[in-house]
Parts: sequence; C-alpha cells; structure tokens
Amino acid sequence: MLDTERRGVLLGRDALGARTLYYHAGEKVFVAASEAAAVAAHPEVALQPDELSLLRFLAVETPLPGRSYLRGVHELPAAHGLWLAEGRLRHWRHWTPNFEGRLRYRRQEDYEEHFREVLSRSVACRLRAPGPVAVLLSGGVDSGSVAAVAAGQTEAANLPTFSWVFDELSSCDERPWIQATVRHLGLRSREIPADHLGSGSDEGDWPTQDGTPWSNPYRRLLDRTRLLAGQAGCRVTLDGWFGDHLWVGSSPPLGQLLGARRWRAAVGRLRPRRHRAREQAWPWLTARARKRLVESLDPETSELGDDPRRQIFEGVHVPAADAEAHFAHRAGIEPRHPFRDRRLVELVLALPPSQLFSRAQPKGLLRRALEGTLPGRILRPDDRGRLDALFLRGLREIGVPNVAILSEAVETRFSGVIEVDWLRNRLRDLSAGLSRMSGVQGVALWQVLSAALWLQRRAGVQRTEDQT
Repeated sequence: MLDTERRGVLLGRDALGARTLYYHAGEKVFVAASEAAAVAAHPEVALQPDELSLLRFLAVETPLPGRSYLRGVHELPAAHGLWLAEGRLRHWRHWTPNFEGRLRYRRQEDYEEHFREVLSRSVACRLRAPGPVAVLLSGGVDSGSVAAVAAGQTEAANLPTFSWVFDELSSCDERPWIQATVRHLGLRSREIPADHLGSGSDEGDWPTQDGTPWSNPYRRLLDRTRLLAGQAGCRVTLDGWFGDHLWVGSSPPLGQLLGARRWRAAVGRLRPRRHRAREQAWPWLTARARKRLVESLDPETSELGDDPRRQIFEGVHVPAADAEAHFAHRAGIEPRHPFRDRRLVELVLALPPSQLFSRAQPKGLLRRALEGTLPGRILRPDDRGRLDALFLRGLREIGVPNVAILSEAVETRFSGVIEVDWLRNRLRDLSAGLSRMSGVQGVALWQVLSAALWLQRRAGVQRTEDQT
C-alpha cells in the first residue's frame, strides 16, 4: 500500500505465509512482487543466484529467513510487516502465536469435539467458491478427513475427488484406502492412472520457475490433476497438505515430559545430543561446503525460541507449497489447505503433550476425532502406498539424459561443493536402475540435478539479455 501522506510504502504478509511476498530495496528503486522472479525482472535487479541459498538448496535445506535464491531479492517472512519511508526499511512481527496457553479438559471427548469444531470451520471457509470445489484424495487420514468434513457440509455426491492410482508401480497404489473412503462418504470419485506421470524424459517442456531451483518430482501428477479438475468446472481444490506439519514437534519439552510423568522419555532427553550429527551430515557435500553450511546454521536461531513445540508453528512454512501455488494459478486453480489454518495451529499449540505425542498412534487426536466419520481402515496407522518408486523412475528419466550437464556443473559451478566421487557413484546407480540408491541419496541427487538445470537456464537467459 502506498501512503501518499506519509510518503511511504506499507507491505504485510499473512500470519502463516500462505501468500508469498518478495522485494528488492536498492539505492534508486524499491520493487515488490509475489514472486522472486518478478522482482528480479526489473532492470535494476541482477538476476543472479544467491550463493548461500543455493548451497542450502543442495543440502536439502531452505534459505535463511528473509533470503531467496536470487541475490538482492528478499522474502518478507510470514506474520511480518514492512514500512519504507525516506529510504529506510523497518520490519516488525504483527502476529505471534501464543506458546504459553494450555488447553485443559477433563474428558478425552472434549478434546476431540474441540478439534472437530475447529477443523470444520477451517474446511467451511475454504469451501466458499464460485462453483464446485474438488478434493485431492489420497489413502491417508489427512486428505480423508478433509473430504469427510467437506462432505458433511455440502452434498457429497456433488463433491468431486481426484486420486492417483497405479497398476505397474503397485507400491505407490493406495486404491483400497481411497475406495473405502469414497464408498463410506458417497463421494463422486475420479481415479487418475498415474504410472506414466513421472518426471518424463523430455526436460525441455518441464515446468519451471525462474526464481527458484526447486522442481517438484511429482509435477506431472499435480498438473494432470489440476487439468482434470478445471475441465470438471472446479476452480478450487482442497487437500491434506500440512496435516503432517501440525504434529511436527519431534518430542515434547522436558518440563512437559516430567509433568506428564513420562520418566523414560524425560531421561532420554537429558542425554547430550549433537546438532544433526554435523560431522556426518550431507555426505554429498565437500568438507569445505559442510563447514560453511554449519557456520550459516550456528547464528540462525528462531526469533520464536527453540521450544520443540514451536516447531509446529514453523513447520507450516513450506517453500515447496509456495512454488506449487504458482503452477496451480497458471492452471486457473486455487489450492487451499485446511490444515494450514491459523485457528488450527493455535489449537494444536495449546494441546497438552498427551494429545500431541504418541508413538503407538501418530496423529492420535485427529484419528479419534474422525472415528465414525471415516472408515476404520483409514484411521488405523499402517503401511500404505508411497510414491518412492515413481520418484526414482522420474529421477532416472531426467537424470540419465542430463548426465553431461550434471558432470559439468560439478566440475565448474559446484567445484569444491559437491563430492565428485559421490556424484560418480550416484550416476552409476542411475545407470543400474537405482536399485542401490537410498531415499536421502535420491533426494540429494534430485536437488543437485534441479540446481544444475536451473543454472543452465539462467545462463541461457543471461546470454539472451546480453545479446539484446
């Protein structure tokens, strides 16, 4: 907002960062936009990578708060405001979650009723749309709960759902759980055959963003789903994203463990721990790169503190989701995430540890709150389809044709950053069909590949600009 009376500019971002906001504050110009690439498109802003953010990307980390993947382009953090006047910038936090409040009920049923009520309000406000709203339905309890609540607030037969099914990659298939939910709720289901919707072998038409090296390995799955949703007349989709992030606190604080008389867990918390086993973290990075990365992490302390409960709040900030919004909007679809809701986050933050943490039943409160609404098969925590096989297939389909680009990037731009022997071993894994590649190794290789292709595109854009 431009304040002509005070001759200043006021910017703000919502509490949980559902909308992104980037800016560049130079000596001659101030530029702001919802995407980093749009800011960098201004002639006063150099479209160059931010070296530290790129290093963190290669380490499967996110940029430090306030930074982006482009040099000189800053991201306004969630729940923050910015005031620019007379050449001076001022930031402030306009909302801070209450980490001290605690919710106490005598009966377990009261916790469940409260949770259902807040989840119901979250879904209800996201159902408002000019036309039908679709649900992206997997076999999990998160999207299933969203579908169940939405079906209770609208005509179930008019609530279209879209689900991925696999015949060849059977380990990815969640059809039994999806169909159980559809039958139980009486939904209108559309199953999307997805075996062929991997990354694909033609990188040339792979959807990308100029402002970030992030590339979703499930891009074609999501794009196909949005295309079909749009053809069905839907302009809004609901999903179960961020359901996992609500319960991201790895363990309750020591004081809460003692207060709950969980003695064994409390003793375990007293043992000294290293910060993410720094000496062994990121084996695909060189020692020099790991040292720089650790140095960048040391001064990084959350302004909200280090209480593990606060991980729940910070966990709802997922850069990948911001990138997904870009592609969804290009397809004419607005993605809405009921679990990324301020009221729901505040409720979870206020819950006692007995409602939050249970190894025997992950997301226990959510599962108990949905008893009777979802079929029992969905509520039981068990092994079900994972997309690992599709990810590895897509990695090979894009990685093999671009081995030369990968190798060149490691020898030039990533020299002294990526371990050459590690890359050679991963490239052998690609040729061998990835049978020996573990999950973290595959993700790391995908990051390196995405960064290499992004830098190649950036170099091509720069050459074009220089010629013009």
